[in-house]
Amino acid sequence: KPATMLEGMSWRYQLHRQTDVMFQTICYLDVDMLCMKKFQLAIQDTDVLCVYPEGAASDTNYCGSKPLKGEIGVSSTMFAYCLGEKTLQLLENILHKIRTDPQENYTLDQPYLNHAIQEGVAPVALLPNSIISFNGHNNIPEAYFINCCGCPGDGAFHFRKMLEVSMRV
Repeated sequence: KPATMLEGMSWRYQLHRQTDVMFQTICYLDVDMLCMKKFQLAIQDTDVLCVYPEGAASDTNYCGSKPLKGEIGVSSTMFAYCLGEKTLQLLENILHKIRTDPQENYTLDQPYLNHAIQEGVAPVALLPNSIISFNGHNNIPEAYFINCCGCPGDGAFHFRKMLEVSMRV
């Protein structure tokens, strides 16, 4: 059991520390994602991080207390990569910042991901924004997943929300 929610959220960036995944394609999804249809992701390039563009870079959910350059904030709810040296360095940079500069952010680790991307250590590709429906309120026909987000760390909240969303779609 993680000591804090931020520590638990940091585990999504540590698969490479648990098993050898070098040059393998990895796709991370939060547990509050409902899969609506089969999804296939083919990452053509080794050493690239694929992220989901979710909102404005100026929103504190993405930038925390430090402004981001650019216009788009990405979500840590879903990302994929083919692990190479640069993406490995990006993941390690995120983990280092979480350990050495813990901030209290509503979205916990998400600002760390956005700031690490901004550093330009690894190439980044944007996933199509139509693949995820935000709480089942938009683009249901096109979406592969419904992100039942909100209240980070509140398991009962997410369980209820996932039940409610799955019953109405």
